[in-house]
Amino acid sequence: MDIDLIIRGTCSLIPGREGLSERIRVRSIIGEFLEHSRIFSFLNGGQHEWYIGSADIMERNLDRRVEAVAPVEDLEARLRLAEILETMLNDDRRSWILGADGHWRRTEEIEGREGTVDTFARLKRLAMSAVDEEDDIETALAEVGGQRSMDPRA
Repeated sequence: MDIDLIIRGTCSLIPGREGLSERIRVRSIIGEFLEHSRIFSFLNGGQHEWYIGSADIMERNLDRRVEAVAPVEDLEARLRLAEILETMLNDDRRSWILGADGHWRRTEEIEGREGTVDTFARLKRLAMSAVDEEDDIETALAEVGGQRSMDPRA
């Protein structure tokens, strides 16, 4: 089974070690946002399982703090998470790859060319297009006197 890890910083795992971690790839994406995704995707019997969490899955976060990891069952949300992960795994502009020698190298350096996929630029574009769509929805609802929320408290 292949494993792709997208981490924020320190990683004590050394990927690419024959007989130990040769099917594990580790990358880090450094950019303008401090916060990072906590998206977990697993194949279980050929079916994708998706989870989101409030913390990294580390002992200190699970044993000494109140944190949560929850399954994502909504299809639209799963598709959005898949899009985010695909963007991050294809990032060749801001990403760094951890080698079997324990050293981090820029993806651009490894590939020997300037990067073309920038996670942060793409996610900002997606967010802005969602805002534009939201404005269109709000305008349409206002024209017919409708409510955006099904919540009776709204």
